[in-house]
Amino acid sequence: MTATSIGGWIKELRGGLSQAALGEKLGKNGTAVTSETIWRWENGKNVPPDWRLKQLLVAFAVPEGPLHAYVYDLARQARLAAHDVKVGENAETKAIDVVTSHG
Repeated sequence: MTATSIGGWIKELRGGLSQAALGEKLGKNGTAVTSETIWRWENGKNVPPDWRLKQLLVAFAVPEGPLHAYVYDLARQARLAAHDVKVGENAETKAIDVVTSHG
C-alpha cells in the first residue's frame, strides 16, 4: 500500500475497476454509491463515512490488521484537515473557537 491519502487508497484499491463498477459493488450490500461520490472521495472533496470504509475493506477482502487501522487513520486525518484541525489538537476546542469567532 503506497497511498498517503484516503482518496489515493480508494483509487489504488479499485485498480482497473471503474468508479461506476465500484459503486455497484458497494450497492450490493446496502445503499448504492454513484461514480460522482467515488470521484469526490478520490479527489479529496469528501471523505467516506467509517461504515463505507468498512464496506470497501470487506468488498476487497482486505484482511483485518494494521491496514484497517491505517485506512481509518487516513480518513480521520482527512476529516481533521477539512476542518483545519491539526493532529493532536483538540477538535472540540477548535469547533468551539470556530463557532465563537463566527457568531
